[in-house]
Amino acid sequence: MENKTSHAPRVAVIGSGISGIASAAMLKKNGFQVEIFEKSSKIGGVWALAYPNVRLQNIFEQYHISDFPWPFKPEYHPTGTQIMQYLQEAVNHFQLDVKLEHEVKSLKEQPEGWLVRIQGPDEYREEPFDFVMVSNGHYSDGKNNLRFPDQELYQGRVMTERDLQSLEAFKGKRVAVVGFGKSAVDMADFAVQQQAEQVFHVFRTPRWMFPGNCSAYISPIIFSTDSGQ
Repeated sequence: MENKTSHAPRVAVIGSGISGIASAAMLKKNGFQVEIFEKSSKIGGVWALAYPNVRLQNIFEQYHISDFPWPFKPEYHPTGTQIMQYLQEAVNHFQLDVKLEHEVKSLKEQPEGWLVRIQGPDEYREEPFDFVMVSNGHYSDGKNNLRFPDQELYQGRVMTERDLQSLEAFKGKRVAVVGFGKSAVDMADFAVQQQAEQVFHVFRTPRWMFPGNCSAYISPIIFSTDSGQ
């Protein structure tokens, strides 16, 4: 879209997770006037909704904005708390304009941009922007409410990791964890650490698991397409 205005182009960024903050920082550095709209009361995106003791599955050196390395030394696999601190320090460093509790309700395309309808804490308003960056992520919406046949007869609790507020919920319980993604593996591990009575890990497809700390030397293996080698 050709920008015919003389002012610095205005960009509305929807979402203040890592993608929204990184996008806003890059846009601002390149001369755009940027506002971030976050519908919740704090930044962080999915990290603000994460379960207790969550950690990054990547290493800290590979998870940061390119021109803003970690201003403090996190753990090798940073905790959710450390990531939230990094994101807040990134907002402060780049002096980003983040409007919390401001939900973008709709977008209407205009001849020279977009009309953005925003619901704030005290008012509903419309503002024109030249561009809109949608950075609300894939995981911020609520989880599906699982239903199973005869579930009303079950006396225990059925929940997702999003519902978990304290790891002590596992203590002394018989726990079944369904799935083999990162969250499921974390839940099974947490349940054991919390001295659950029994832990059952249920999944369809088994995968190789690598220990979190491995000091053994792993020799290189050479693979050949020659069946005789």
